[in-house]
Amino acid sequence: MLCDRRERYEAFIARQVGAGRFNNASEVVRAGLRMLEDHELRIAKARALVDAADAKLQRAKASPTLTDRHWPTTRS
Repeated sequence: MLCDRRERYEAFIARQVGAGRFNNASEVVRAGLRMLEDHELRIAKARALVDAADAKLQRAKASPTLTDRHWPTTRS
């Protein structure tokens, strides 16, 4: 199975170089690593946003809620 993956990746790299997108295999690998790094950064930012939203929600649940009894009644 490892051999199958290796052959598949080598063929992919060869196609990328053959198509003229990259000059050699190292450029293909570096581009892949940059994409992986960018992906990881985006995931970390998304997780931070989710954590911040969750913390805000937890604070809102812990704070007292205003209800109708807190407001004076008005008569028309």
